[in-house]
Amino acid sequence: MSEQAQAPAVEEVVIDSVDSLFTAMRSDDLGAVLGIFRAISEDPEAALAMGKHMDKDVIDEMIHQSYQRQGITFLQVILVTLAAFDDERVVTHFLKLLHQLSNYDAVQIIAGRLALEPVETIEDLVRPLLMQEQSRLHAAAAADLLHSLPTLTAAERLRVSVANSIEVNIAPPIDAGTVDEWLSELNGWYAPRARILAASVDEASFLTLASRFSRLSNENREWLLGLGVQKHPLAAIPVLREGLKDDDPEVVLAALSAISNLGPARTLFAAEVTPLVANSDVRIKIAAIHAGAQSLDYRGLLADESTPELISRVLERYTEEPGADPALMEPLLSSGDWRIRGAASTAFVRLGESTRELLRNHALAEDLGERVAATQALVELGDYEWLELNTL
Repeated sequence: MSEQAQAPAVEEVVIDSVDSLFTAMRSDDLGAVLGIFRAISEDPEAALAMGKHMDKDVIDEMIHQSYQRQGITFLQVILVTLAAFDDERVVTHFLKLLHQLSNYDAVQIIAGRLALEPVETIEDLVRPLLMQEQSRLHAAAAADLLHSLPTLTAAERLRVSVANSIEVNIAPPIDAGTVDEWLSELNGWYAPRARILAASVDEASFLTLASRFSRLSNENREWLLGLGVQKHPLAAIPVLREGLKDDDPEVVLAALSAISNLGPARTLFAAEVTPLVANSDVRIKIAAIHAGAQSLDYRGLLADESTPELISRVLERYTEEPGADPALMEPLLSSGDWRIRGAASTAFVRLGESTRELLRNHALAEDLGERVAATQALVELGDYEWLELNTL
């Protein structure tokens, strides 16, 4: 005999009085309780109209349960249900919980309900959360709630602008009176957002920030150098010179990169850039050459340096010099590093037809790498007939 398994019957909950309502709300069957709360949220006024049970109505009971029941999911259901009520007790309770809870979804539910209240009625308890430095979640919630408050200070307006999640921008301009607040946000939690807002400032505001260059974080100094060259190149000249002298190599690199984008105007910085070719950081050497360092010691650089990228940059500059001597580059064709041999091959091609005889000699060398580098250059120069007759 076979029988189909049957699901256990679910006892129907009948709510016909305030006593039965409270009994259901206090049941150990959490599934049933959640169902009751969903029903309450659909018609909160009807639940409230059922009256009180031992001097408590449904709002009192849910506020009590929000402290007693375990589990964040259950708490979120209680909060969603309470949020459906237009009652001062809910607002007071939510303001307390806003300071106590750290769950993202719970805080969002609370902030969403509080946003329905006149901002002036909640500002005293929300405002302290805006400028605190312990919780970004609470600062963002406060920013969303307070953005329309007319009495915000400049510092608070800036914090609202960098912390809110609703794309509000009420940031004050950058000037002598607000620059300290801007520096605080640029160097703090909300640096990326603060940089986005500051990127649209006018030249006067840029100069105000530039005058506090040393008070910016390394990352912000790099950002300001790039911003200056991009939007205020003339105004950026002093701060670029300051960047070249910075103790942080990343800031120096940012300054050199910015200068290299100035085109012919980079010659304005030759006196500061040229000494950096002697820096111990090979990245700075390369960037300085790219940024227009003058009077380079090509012989010394090609003889003493072994970094392929640096050698490549030196060769690129050397082949731009009038009267560049191919013989100076010749030893590089037999380098033990294929990248250096490749850079040398490319440099010979840039010098043109005058290098053919020298390259032909190396194309017949015993060393395979040397022959390949020279042959590659000859192919680029179109010396096919000689190659066919002598190397195949």
